[in-house]
Amino acid sequence: MGKFTDKMAQKVRPAWQGKYMDYKVLDTQLEVIANQPAKMHAQGDFHFKKATEQQLKTVNSFFEEKFAELENSLKSGSLKPETNTPEGWAALADKKAIELKHLEEYANLNYEGFQKILVKHDKIMEVKMLSAFMLDLDHNPTSFWKRCQQLRELVNLISGLYEKAGRYERFEPVNESTNKDVSYWIPQSNVFEVFVRMSAKLPIHDNNTNFTYIFLENDEMKTYAKRVLSTGDSVTGKVPGIVAERENDSFKNHVCAIERSEGFKKERCEINETDIDQVLKGKSVPIVNSNESSEKFLKEICNELTSQKLKPFTSSRYTRTFFKNSRDNKLEISVDSNIAFIKEFHIKDWNWGTHAGRVPDDNEISDFPFAVVRVRVRNYGIPKWIDDLVTEGLMKEVPHFSKFIHSCVLFASNKITAHPHWVEENPEFSFLSKQDEEEDYRAQEVEVEVGRTQPKPESSSNQQKQIQVQQQPTPTRGGSGGSGGFLSSLFSRSRVAPVIKGPPPKADPKAFLANERTYLNWNQQAITLGTFGIALFSVSNSSSPYAGLGLVFLAIIVLFYNQYQFRRRWRLLQNKAQPLQFLDPYGPFFLTTLLVLTFSTALVLDMDNVTSAEL
Repeated sequence: MGKFTDKMAQKVRPAWQGKYMDYKVLDTQLEVIANQPAKMHAQGDFHFKKATEQQLKTVNSFFEEKFAELENSLKSGSLKPETNTPEGWAALADKKAIELKHLEEYANLNYEGFQKILVKHDKIMEVKMLSAFMLDLDHNPTSFWKRCQQLRELVNLISGLYEKAGRYERFEPVNESTNKDVSYWIPQSNVFEVFVRMSAKLPIHDNNTNFTYIFLENDEMKTYAKRVLSTGDSVTGKVPGIVAERENDSFKNHVCAIERSEGFKKERCEINETDIDQVLKGKSVPIVNSNESSEKFLKEICNELTSQKLKPFTSSRYTRTFFKNSRDNKLEISVDSNIAFIKEFHIKDWNWGTHAGRVPDDNEISDFPFAVVRVRVRNYGIPKWIDDLVTEGLMKEVPHFSKFIHSCVLFASNKITAHPHWVEENPEFSFLSKQDEEEDYRAQEVEVEVGRTQPKPESSSNQQKQIQVQQQPTPTRGGSGGSGGFLSSLFSRSRVAPVIKGPPPKADPKAFLANERTYLNWNQQAITLGTFGIALFSVSNSSSPYAGLGLVFLAIIVLFYNQYQFRRRWRLLQNKAQPLQFLDPYGPFFLTTLLVLTFSTALVLDMDNVTSAEL
């Protein structure tokens, strides 16, 4: 049957046998359809769709059942260990963590199974299922995949069990007196395991907070040059920026912060978001919770903005989970997932209200294929369990990684000559070292399924600590950003609107011809409506003239709307846009609505005339 059938057979939990999607049954149905004459495909496709829907119903129901069981046991307050000791609480926490991981694996395997079987279906059948089916999985609140987003709440509850077990990090002095700030990358397929293991060592201080960070730079990119050329353990070059916490479709409390950071040192002041544009012009504004140091810092920033001609250059959007022991600040860990970088410097007259929370165009945004971990220790060494995660290949160290630097390389490669070390050392970003090869990379080095970007794994000849990016199904970026298995769902942030990213597909001449045929078909329908309307308008009795007039106006609207859609799709084809962007969910609905209104009005008028005549 294939590799995935074998994979499912190996990963299915015996206790849950019969509760997974049955890839083998669906695959057999497709083989039967493929061997039938074309005229029989419609009937076979009907039965295939019914079987797929039934399997999805089974998966949704079972996932909901197991999710509810785990959630109720953690929230009920009646959960007790076998022995009321730290060891007993630790064993209980480990047990619940394993149950949570089983749910995550169940969701991953079924998602991948549905995706693969529908890719195969769409290669055989003329009527496609993949895009609509996966989109429903991503956004339908009753689907198992959408429900996965709520697993983060259960991770918090399990973290509470570890706290009762006293398993959290206890710091012992080491022969080091320096602060350390180390960055790591986690492939999306490993984020869940790393996240749970971290929660067993350090409390979750803040979970799933969505941020937008605007980096300020000038056209000469002086800050970039200073930072990227830094060597040794310290990084020089202060990067000023604007950071705001997103809450649904707006910024939390309508407050933003101006920041400037260099290593462990961070300066910050908070202002109302309505004053951001004034600050960007170098003007002082009222500060929230003002004090002498914040007033001084804001003045420095305003002077820096005007003297160095700084402007919004790039930005990043991400979801942060923060681990910290409330008793001290000796160890702090942040995990940023769903990272997306956005181009800002090309916008003239940039302003906060219009551009900070906008939905970027496809050529303005790029997903980052890893989650970024930042470990900060003060006067202590890096904990051994962090080194163990690296040794086991779950994450890898990337010294001095900077979102600011990476975003500059992504969108301003023609302005720079020096690249950061991670661009040179990681095959995923080799295209960035050549100014003119970004489109080749998008087309050749990335595999896309339903608008999801997956970098190719590194070769097996790499060293043990060099992580391979496992190819795994990922949810849409509802989202930017990003990519990467169940964890993009687990750590998903609420963006203004979902943005489906990936390399542009190859242009197909047949698509242009199909666009023209669609245009001609709609025109034909408009002409038919107009002709029928003129005929009715010429009838002098009853309400026919009113119905005819309505149909004529409707035909004119359809003609103009059809012209608009034709030009829009033509531009999308030229720009090699993603398939879902060609959909038109509104045209048929409004056409049907207007027709119903036209005929209903005519019918009411005609009945009124009949009633008047009888009287």
